[in-house]
Amino acid sequence: APEKAEDCLRDFKEFPCINILIPNEGEIPFVNLLKVFIQEGREAVFKNTIDGVFYLSTCGDKVITGKPVPKAANIDLFPSPYLNGDLDEFLSSEELMPIVQTTRGCPFHCSFCVSARDSWNMLRTFDVSRVKAEIKYLESHAKNRSIRFTDENFGVIPRDLEVAKFIAENREKSGYPSALRVYTHKEINGRIKEITLLLKDLIPMNISAQTLTQPVLANIGRKNISLDKFNSAISWAHKNNINVTTETIFGLPEETCESFMNTINQLVQLRLDSIAIGTLMMLKETEINRTETIEKYGYRVLYTVAERGYTKVDEFKSVEIDAWAVESGSFNFKEYIRIKLFIFIFHLFMQWGYFKEMVYIWENRGIRIADVISEIIEKPAHYPFFYSKLKEVEKSHRENLFKTKEEVRNIFMSRFSETNKYGRDIGIMSLFSLSPILKGEMIHSSNQ
Repeated sequence: APEKAEDCLRDFKEFPCINILIPNEGEIPFVNLLKVFIQEGREAVFKNTIDGVFYLSTCGDKVITGKPVPKAANIDLFPSPYLNGDLDEFLSSEELMPIVQTTRGCPFHCSFCVSARDSWNMLRTFDVSRVKAEIKYLESHAKNRSIRFTDENFGVIPRDLEVAKFIAENREKSGYPSALRVYTHKEINGRIKEITLLLKDLIPMNISAQTLTQPVLANIGRKNISLDKFNSAISWAHKNNINVTTETIFGLPEETCESFMNTINQLVQLRLDSIAIGTLMMLKETEINRTETIEKYGYRVLYTVAERGYTKVDEFKSVEIDAWAVESGSFNFKEYIRIKLFIFIFHLFMQWGYFKEMVYIWENRGIRIADVISEIIEKPAHYPFFYSKLKEVEKSHRENLFKTKEEVRNIFMSRFSETNKYGRDIGIMSLFSLSPILKGEMIHSSNQ
């Protein structure tokens, strides 16, 4: 939840079904709330100030705030919901991937990221014995055989190596987990190399880039490793049969289409195994989504339904919404759409891996991937195989980006009520949904 009262008031007005918010960590404030509710009743909740709890005044124009609750220095005081059996019901579903948190906090301050809050800056760890016990519990109780770690920088502290060794040894004995999803530490040091070596059949070596444009990195408060270190890490990984991946974001402050294409070309030249591109999402409570930052860089924001963003429980309906930076002082909406077309083809080549070998053949002959994809986009008559799908991608973006959140909700619900089922027309409203469908169709048709 937001940390400032004025931001809470904004959310209370946007979501009238909500009347209580807890900023930051919820364990202690939520217990404080429950004590008042259980001992004195519902009405007492809104007549008292409760430490760590924000609620809307009865007149609806003011946020009542309790005293701030300090972060717990020892987070092992919070019992494991796995080990006490509270989550067994969810573990019985193959569709739900178990999530394990071994560390809280992130030492970095990237302005586009929700983990950049000062309140989240201090690293605190769960005891390693608890982490191991949770993994063993999941092995014996979870139908989904994968695990996701929530750590923003796994490997940032020495004891993460012990966790990695435990996972590797357990996997060798029993085959569990079958997959692991985790973001490793941004700095490629000896510990990260040892961790990725231990877990190389589960995770790649991921070296986050976001951009290689130095002024843009300064604008977002981020510092990457040098290209020399980047190249050295890739060479080490490939010698040890470890895949190397990275991800980038188009739309960061003062990034132009030209500077972003330079980033892409440089990354391809490094011979990475996979490169992902995203466009800037304006996440709530991030520095980049503050009004002053939006105005400074001239951002225009449009909205769409989030991936799997519709929930219905009895009569309660929720449409989750994503906010996208579709224009700034450095690029216009037409260029944004063109980048989305570029990403569609690029991911087929360099994230999904089709034609990746061809990309590196081109590289060896001095032909840049950015130039090849530009050729495909700009000369549709020459590339009808791609053009038919690119038209659908562009159409989807132009039809499913809206000026307001309310417009998204209204249009989605009207379409949903018309069909009364999950169908392609509804799914396409999420800009995440269409791309894999079209790529799958392309791969299928090419195989025929």
